[in-house]
Amino acid sequence: MNADEEPFDDKPTIIGETMKKMLPLLFIPLLLAACTSQQQANNTIYPYQINNELIGQQTGKRVIIATVNRGLPSRNYLQSSEKRIDRKIEEHLRTAGYEIVPRNNFKLAWHASIRTYGQSYDPSSGKMNQKAFAQALFDTAAKLREEHNIDAIVFTDLLEQEIQYSSSMKHYARWHGVTRKPSLQGPGAGVSADFDWSKMSKAASLWVNIYNADLKPLFSSIGGLDTTQAIDMKTSKTRYTRRKQILSSDSFVQEGINLAFHPFVAMEGYPE
Repeated sequence: MNADEEPFDDKPTIIGETMKKMLPLLFIPLLLAACTSQQQANNTIYPYQINNELIGQQTGKRVIIATVNRGLPSRNYLQSSEKRIDRKIEEHLRTAGYEIVPRNNFKLAWHASIRTYGQSYDPSSGKMNQKAFAQALFDTAAKLREEHNIDAIVFTDLLEQEIQYSSSMKHYARWHGVTRKPSLQGPGAGVSADFDWSKMSKAASLWVNIYNADLKPLFSSIGGLDTTQAIDMKTSKTRYTRRKQILSSDSFVQEGINLAFHPFVAMEGYPE
């Protein structure tokens, strides 16, 4: 079934009326009356959305990190960093007092669900089947509640977006709360004076979405990580090229995690 068909008219019995109610919670922005959308003076800070009322009703702290993205799969060259970053996120949450349920439990439950409802992503078209995703996630969450008594599911997508370096002397790029200088790759004394700094480059960010065990949204935010392209010094015509080592800086990754989870997990020195 196509993603744009009328959802759940012929839904399996296991989904029932509950899924009709869950779909809007999963696929619309968190514009809930109970949510607070933080406005920051720094316009690169992502305006996080948090449901303080629902979080206040949470009695447990057992969370599991999803092994699939909330949105489209990450780019292939970012996927190699996913497990390492998720381990850092687990430690970040554990330090804040959360109990981490092993991710393999999500993976097993998800694979069982997609055998019933089908794959939610078609790599040939690059499109999501939102109905299949919602059905599989609803079923997965039910299994995790019953078998592992989870309190929340955490999605940790790695996004890539275009950025632009400033024309100032240091040529910094700023996005999603971070500031990074250009990375150089290959031999060369420096960037040529006629380099066009107005050209767009690319960078990665961490998109966090947290739902309670009933799949009601608790929190959503984004924190910048690092650039994914460097200035190629090997050619006579300087240009951007993909970095050989992507997201290799632990300090940059940790900064992005801190930003993406604030204030769900308070960040010391958050750039108000």
